[in-house]
Amino acid sequence: MYRKEYIIGVLSLIGSFLLGACYEDKGNYDYQELDKVVIDTTGLGIQPAYVLERYDVLELNPKVYFNGKLLETETDEPALSYIWTLYTATTSSNSDYTVDTLSHTIHLNEAIKRAAGGYYVQLTITNSRNNTQEYFRVICNVEESITAGWMVLYEPTNDPGTSDVGLIVNPWVKKNIIKDREFFDLYKASNGASLEGLPNRVLHTCIALQEDEVVLVTDKNMVGVNQGLLPRHWTSATSFMRNLQQLNPFIMGLEELAIVRR
Repeated sequence: MYRKEYIIGVLSLIGSFLLGACYEDKGNYDYQELDKVVIDTTGLGIQPAYVLERYDVLELNPKVYFNGKLLETETDEPALSYIWTLYTATTSSNSDYTVDTLSHTIHLNEAIKRAAGGYYVQLTITNSRNNTQEYFRVICNVEESITAGWMVLYEPTNDPGTSDVGLIVNPWVKKNIIKDREFFDLYKASNGASLEGLPNRVLHTCIALQEDEVVLVTDKNMVGVNQGLLPRHWTSATSFMRNLQQLNPFIMGLEELAIVRR
């Protein structure tokens, strides 16, 4: 009797396996082998962290492989797109969470214009075939390098109708300078956008202020900034008792001052 029950149990178990094997899987699956994208930095001298002075050029040349093939240029594989970005590495209430686009190339060779602070520089490679992404990033600590120079308020050729700040550093303003340096778009780099209006004047007070302010004046606006870092401290909108419908600054006094070396 036990033997019969055992045989029946074994036959039932075999039958269930056979039924399971015959069951049709009606799931909607789409299996495909993913492309292999590799960002390789081995032996290339790429460091995990960099310390730069503001406006120094950061150069990073990783190797990128697509399904085992080394890519030399961005056009070698049309399915891939590249973007280098820079964003803050700190999280605080006063952090600037703006993400700057540095380049759309495989290799990075760009000036870092953000104000002093800690940042991540990241390469993102997107495969348009399946929307997968590969990432690579390094830490970038930026220190201020602007100490003295000729401050110039000018109209950028690529953004007409606005004004921005440039700085010319040479032996006339600072001794022992090894090489002349020119900086552009300093106001935009520190505040996110250039000033509205055409350039008028750069003013400096003789009163000792803790913020070491200078005043930038256009034909439509007037702002106070720290002359070293150039963050905006105040604007014309916050400097008057009531809102002005229209502001047209003008200067009374010394019209022009020039120093000429003969």
